[in-house]
Amino acid sequence: MKKLIILLLCCLILVGMLLTGCSDTSGVPKEVREFAQTYLDACKEEEPESSMRMTIYCPSIIDAIFEGYRPEISNRILEMKTLGPKLWLMRTEREDMSWGKREFDQFVVDYDGRYLIALSFWYIPAECKEGLDLSEYEVLDEDRMLPPDVGTIATLPPE
Repeated sequence: MKKLIILLLCCLILVGMLLTGCSDTSGVPKEVREFAQTYLDACKEEEPESSMRMTIYCPSIIDAIFEGYRPEISNRILEMKTLGPKLWLMRTEREDMSWGKREFDQFVVDYDGRYLIALSFWYIPAECKEGLDLSEYEVLDEDRMLPPDVGTIATLPPE
C-alpha cells in the first residue's frame, strides 16, 4: 500500500511538472502575444502600411522606412517577457532581402488600452516605462533604432 501511494505521488508530481513545462510561464498575456504575432505577420506584407498602423514611430524616419521597405522573408519571436504592467519585451529574429537575418528587441506597449509596437527603447512612451529600470535596453549601435532626432517626438499611429 505504501509503495502504491509513493508511486501515485510520483506520478502526480511528474504530471504537474509536465503541465507546468507545457504552459506559458513568461507572464505575458495571451492577447499581447497574439498582437505581437499579428504585427510580425504584417511585416511580411508587400506594403508597410499594415505594420506601421501598429507602430510608434518618429516622423523623421518614416520616409526612409517607406523608401527602403522590403517585406520580411521570415520572422519569429525568440522571447517575450513582462517588463512592467504596460510593457513587454519582444525579442525577434527577422530576415529580409536588404539586411539578411538579424535579431531585434522591440516592445509591446499598452498605451491607453491600445497595444502598439515601440520600434526600440527610444520609442516607448514615458508613462509605460515610468519607475522601471530599462537601462539594459537603452543601447546605441548600428543594429538598433537610434533615438529620435533632437526636437522630434515619437508619433502614435492613427487609430
